[in-house]
Amino acid sequence: MRLSALHLQVLGEVQRAGSMAGAARTLGVSPPAVSQQVARVESELGAAVVNRGSRGASLTELGAALARHGRAITEQVDAASEASDRLLGKHARRLRVGALSSTVQPILADALATIRLRHPDSELSVVEVGSDTGVELVAQGSLDLALVAGYDSSPFHEGLAIREVSVDELLLVVPDDHAVARSGDSTVDLRRLEHDAWVSGAPGRRHRTQLDSLAAGFDFVPRVAFETESFEVAQALVSAGVAVAVVPATARRTLSGVRHCRITGDPARVLYAVTAHNVNHLPLAEPMLAAIRQTARESSANWRAAQ
Repeated sequence: MRLSALHLQVLGEVQRAGSMAGAARTLGVSPPAVSQQVARVESELGAAVVNRGSRGASLTELGAALARHGRAITEQVDAASEASDRLLGKHARRLRVGALSSTVQPILADALATIRLRHPDSELSVVEVGSDTGVELVAQGSLDLALVAGYDSSPFHEGLAIREVSVDELLLVVPDDHAVARSGDSTVDLRRLEHDAWVSGAPGRRHRTQLDSLAAGFDFVPRVAFETESFEVAQALVSAGVAVAVVPATARRTLSGVRHCRITGDPARVLYAVTAHNVNHLPLAEPMLAAIRQTARESSANWRAAQ
């Protein structure tokens, strides 16, 4: 039997969905039609490709091998459809944006509102992503634009445009009864906090790598007693008086019992917008970049004015 692309795609969807019925919904056909295609493959091969059970369907070793090819075919078909839609201008009003969670409220939300006001028929979507993930999703074509951060170096991906948006100062966050807060110093040497309990991300995560690198510059290793990827949660823990933290100025929250201080040397992260080199097929890309830059400047100005 000569296997067809349809047979392989059916097996790929059965594996993905875990049932014949789920595969049928994805493919837009009836469950009997999926069962018929599977039975035809098994009849011609003379071997089972699906294990059927009361709780769904799983693939045999042979079925799983064929399903891998099926998923690859589906991905290529989806990519071809996306390319044709792009060339035909079918997504002219669409813009799919990914952003760090710490940039959504202070920067991206206002930029989205600006685009919606100026382009009422726009089709906007946003997902929260990490910096590395955002770059990869733009490279794969799953996102049109990603707002990401770099600390010691800028992100890079061959074939993508990496544009600097703004410099985001890093701030020390301490309880307002901490000795550092009471001192009234305009900037703080982090060595004064080497014995404090810190809140940061898990080892290897960007938030933690940023803190470790920053602390190394002050010749100490931070004792991270609380782990979270959320700057909002980190500041809440500082407000509770149990830890200190470093957060970007754009992620600063006004909380009772908290003091934000500048750090000696003015460390910062840089925010970047990542897109394809050619965004002519995305009329909303350049207006969105301009709106992001404007709101980033305003956010930075608001922080300086609060000092």
